[in-house]
Amino acid sequence: MATPSLAMIPSAYADSKVYSVLPNNGDGDFTFNRDSSATRVGQNGLIQTVGFFGNNLVTNGDFSNGSTDWGLGSNWSVANGKASCDGSASNSMSQASTVGIASTTFKVSYDVLSISQGSIRITLGGVAGSSVSQVGSYSDFITATSTDRLRIFADSSAIASIDKIVVQQVTGDQPRLNYDISNGVVQSCPSLLLEPASTNSFPNSEDYTVFGAFSNGTGTNPVITSNYSVSPDGTQNADRIQFNRGSGTLSIDTSYVTKSLSLGTIDATLSIYLKTNDGTTKDVTLRLGTGLFDHDVIVTSEWKRFALSGNTSVDRVQILLYGNQNSQTADLSCFGTQVEALSYATSYIPTNGASQTRAAETCFLHNIDNGILNQSAFTLFYDTNVLNNTANNFTDLIALYDTAASTNLRLESRTDSKVYVQQVGVVSSGDNFNSASFGSNSVNFKKFAISCSTTKVQLWADGNKINEYTGVYVYAFDKIGFRFNDASVETKIQNKSLQLFDTALTDAQLQTLTTL
Repeated sequence: MATPSLAMIPSAYADSKVYSVLPNNGDGDFTFNRDSSATRVGQNGLIQTVGFFGNNLVTNGDFSNGSTDWGLGSNWSVANGKASCDGSASNSMSQASTVGIASTTFKVSYDVLSISQGSIRITLGGVAGSSVSQVGSYSDFITATSTDRLRIFADSSAIASIDKIVVQQVTGDQPRLNYDISNGVVQSCPSLLLEPASTNSFPNSEDYTVFGAFSNGTGTNPVITSNYSVSPDGTQNADRIQFNRGSGTLSIDTSYVTKSLSLGTIDATLSIYLKTNDGTTKDVTLRLGTGLFDHDVIVTSEWKRFALSGNTSVDRVQILLYGNQNSQTADLSCFGTQVEALSYATSYIPTNGASQTRAAETCFLHNIDNGILNQSAFTLFYDTNVLNNTANNFTDLIALYDTAASTNLRLESRTDSKVYVQQVGVVSSGDNFNSASFGSNSVNFKKFAISCSTTKVQLWADGNKINEYTGVYVYAFDKIGFRFNDASVETKIQNKSLQLFDTALTDAQLQTLTTL
């Protein structure tokens, strides 16, 4: 087998970089971007937060030095380590030393300690964050448009108190090397996880006391206990729910917790981590939206993430004991409730009082025409897990392309659960391989190879030649990247290996390379 001119096998990274094994002089390192924090499953099997932010730009954000460095509107005062607004006006308090930088993204965090009317809203660089009207810890990612100061508005004559104001510039970010868990065992080799932007619209992902507890028939209301057990992130912050259905008629006797939402009718996914606390196995029903949208799951003594997806009126999240139960009670630990406007679950997005958004990720390598790519003959090998492309007609997974001329050669995922090879502008004459028949099933990790010369193009997958085209082909690529069509991307990608060879490999080599 030939030695690849480019080999990116995810194992090492730095801020805004994914290192390649070959070439080893830095020319093969990919540039990575995501303008927010995100989570991954680490090598120890625990959920970890991955993000890179600058120092706190706010002076006296905890008000330990009174009102020093703050300009107070007539309705604001500072005492006892907190800033309070009294409801007499809708003015703001501000800090001129904390300025926005145009086209720069900041993470703005703060605690609402109390609020009895109105709402609180923070702006930075002329851009507003979310309006909040409940006690909790909040974070906004704000991309400033000017150098305007930090302002905290008491909207609708709010009566409230706040503390712990932090502003950090998003100066870079770290890629996510994610470790899969199979049958309770953490796999030894990570994959580079790339996901689209998504928002967790469930405002309290780790606080189950926000759920109302109810029962029908002879059952009793479930009992919720905060911070009962160690969660999938390794800390004792998972809540306990104790169900008791009673002994009435199964069809009407329920014990459940519920939280109201108002997201409208959308394609949505609910995901949640569950386990039993007493070593038993329990049948549990998850409900998203109307009572017709249920999903029955089997919960064991090991943490597992469950998900259900569909188009529904998202007006509630419920966890129930219902139907043909092995027993009338259940003792569960719950963690990480997530509701997304996507047709599948993405990585966990923590929330604490308000919805939170994880930004989309991109990963590119420029200047591959400088000794990495042979424009006359090459082979692109890609070992990936392509997941859940149901929202778009197609989504590009990886592409070689000429930025200036808009020509490209790419693998793309489609809604028929297949991967296709597509091109724009490389066919001079002969077969045009923009063909819907040029596909391969892609449910789990699959190995793909595109072998290209000036007279022939082949697609191989999982040890088989899928198709072959002949003609005259012209390549002039200067860039390779994931998420070529990132403006409309919906697909979640886990990249295990990317290799680029400066020759068109033989059929025997392609079969060996792509065999599972």
